[in-house]
Amino acid sequence: MERSSSKNSEGHLFDVSDEERQFLEEKAEIVRRFLQDRELVECAHEDEKNEMRFAFEAEKENMKKAFECEKEEMRQAFLKEKDNIRLEFQEAKHVLKLSFDDEKSVLMNSWDREKENLLENFEREKKELKKSFEKNLKEKEEGFRAEKIEMDATIRKELERIEDVEKELKRTLCQGLGDLENIYLEENALLETVYNHEQPEVDMHFKSLLDAELSVDREDLLKSLTQEKNRMQSHYANKHKQVEHQFASEIIDMEKRFKQQKNDLMNIFRREKTDMEEHFRKEKEDIRRKFDVDFRRILQQEKLKFESEIQGYEHDISVLKYQKEQLEKCYELEIQTLRLKFERDKLEMENKYTNEKKDLRRVLKGQYQRKLSDDKVRLEWLLDQFHLGRGASRENLQTSQSFSSVYSD
Repeated sequence: MERSSSKNSEGHLFDVSDEERQFLEEKAEIVRRFLQDRELVECAHEDEKNEMRFAFEAEKENMKKAFECEKEEMRQAFLKEKDNIRLEFQEAKHVLKLSFDDEKSVLMNSWDREKENLLENFEREKKELKKSFEKNLKEKEEGFRAEKIEMDATIRKELERIEDVEKELKRTLCQGLGDLENIYLEENALLETVYNHEQPEVDMHFKSLLDAELSVDREDLLKSLTQEKNRMQSHYANKHKQVEHQFASEIIDMEKRFKQQKNDLMNIFRREKTDMEEHFRKEKEDIRRKFDVDFRRILQQEKLKFESEIQGYEHDISVLKYQKEQLEKCYELEIQTLRLKFERDKLEMENKYTNEKKDLRRVLKGQYQRKLSDDKVRLEWLLDQFHLGRGASRENLQTSQSFSSVYSD
């Protein structure tokens, strides 16, 4: 369009004078230079704009790379810290588990040792009780044997005494019979003597009387001696039977008493054994219950300690998660801030570019309007000098206005 307008203006000015043609050529040259300058300014502005855009893109990429690097470093640091916390937690957990296993093994070993000690003490006391019971039983048996021996000796002495009494009775009876026989012989001798010295009648009378009396006395004496002997024999037999029966009853009583005492001692031993077993069982149950209570208490304490440490680690993990969330929020805020800054810088650069463009357009427009006004004044002066008609001047004015509109565009 500019070229067609320039061609029309050149064709229209063929009829004018050389000065006008020169003026128009100068004006066309000015317009051409203006267009060239305008193209140069626009190219420079585009180059500057491209450079600014490239610089902004490069700065944006650098900031993005720096932000990505910082983000990666923060992520690596967070992952490293997370791994360290996990490793510390695993190590602490392993240490707690080892300590718990050690304490458990120590408690189990102590419980086993205590159990072995209790069993050893129980077996030792059982053996001691058995030995003491056997000793007491042996002492009782020895006492019973000694008492039995003593009773046997007493019974033997009593039997010997009875035998001695029997022998003494036999000897006394024999001696009495001998004395009676001696008396009988002496009386016979006396009677014979009297019979030899007295009268035969008297002798015969007395002899008959004496014989009768002696026969009666002798028969009575023999009867009494026989009765006494039988009585003594029956008494001795009864006494012997009574002593044997008493000895047998005493032996049976002693055996019964010995068996009863033995049974009593066995019952006492069984009762004491049962009491001791019950006592040891209760002590064993008390020790086991005490051990179970202590073990549960220690286990509960270790469990609470372990749970408290786990809660502490969970608290640390929650704190780290909170810090991670805060870092992510800070990261998001930083991203938003950078985006806003980028948008603001972009808007500022666009506004700056627009303002510079407007300023440059305003400056160029003012310069060329002043130049066109000067050219207009000069053309009007030239027209006035060459007495051109108003029609030609109007055409020139319209042409100049069209040029000015082109310049303004």
